Amino acid sequence: MESKKRLDGITFARAFCAIGIIIFHFFCHSHSKIKFFFIIKNCSWGDILVTVFFAISGAVLYYNYENITNLNKYYYKRWKTIYIPFYICYCIFFIEKLILSKKLFWGGNPIRILLSFLGIDGYLSYRLSTYYLVGEWFLGAIILIYLLYPVICLLIKKNQLIIPIVLIIGYIIQYLTNFFKISNFWNLITCLGSFYFGILCIRNRTIILEKFLSGLTAIILFLIVLILDFNISLKAQILGMLLFIFLVVSGNYLLKISLINAIITFISGISFYIFLIQHQIILNIFHFYNPGNFIVVLPLLCAIIILTIILSKVIQFITVKFIYTSKCIQFLDEKFLIDNKE
Repeated sequence: MESKKRLDGITFARAFCAIGIIIFHFFCHSHSKIKFFFIIKNCSWGDILVTVFFAISGAVLYYNYENITNLNKYYYKRWKTIYIPFYICYCIFFIEKLILSKKLFWGGNPIRILLSFLGIDGYLSYRLSTYYLVGEWFLGAIILIYLLYPVICLLIKKNQLIIPIVLIIGYIIQYLTNFFKISNFWNLITCLGSFYFGILCIRNRTIILEKFLSGLTAIILFLIVLILDFNISLKAQILGMLLFIFLVVSGNYLLKISLINAIITFISGISFYIFLIQHQIILNIFHFYNPGNFIVVLPLLCAIIILTIILSKVIQFITVKFIYTSKCIQFLDEKFLIDNKE
């Protein structure tokens, strides 16, 4: 597949969210009475950032795979880029949990380890006791959407109204009935809505994502929606969509500055690894030291961000230099990517 131009705005949005999710989870567990980047007008910054993550995923996937010519290659690449880093990070913290608990099956029913193997343990943790450690609930949701993505592409080509109609019906059922047991924000309908929003933005990027006026409009609407009082889940999703536009447009300008470009590109390149390990790092450090003094809290937050970035880069290095170049992965590459067209 012909390489495409990097989208600077998306790179910026991804890096912003990677650092943002560290800050959010830090204050989720911090004893500090002053909490920054945590709750905003009855909305969770975590939910807003997750919406941005879904939009980024939809935009990037559609940008790179608008046309899927080989399902085997598509699914193999998704497996390789998601599951291998996930397995490495999971094993690190599983071993830690094993040592601390002195129990191999510390999460209960051993069969439920399969949910971790599939990467959906976090997503199902709302109703099952699982071996969930890394990846957050978002990972399971995005895996399910990636599985559905080829169908999404076919539906878009067949009739661009099909998915919006399905989503509208889904939202009506979700918000007006008690049909679904899962929370509104975790519901795959909500997740797919944010993902599809990213697709719409990238399909119309010259109007939505590349105009200064679009970014300005998005931040103004963000502030307006912020002060309104309505369903929290829907509000967080709308705020996340508007923030996505603002971040992408802002990134298009900010990354023209070489120093900012270098920093953001570096963080964006390890953002998935940051996403995987940041929560466990925060929990581990707070287990030993969780100050309430905000003056002490800020340096600790900076130290955790730096530590997370360093460890993420180390794990990425191990993954790329040793795992991806192993004979096993090379064999799979030759089997699934033999013509190297995608």
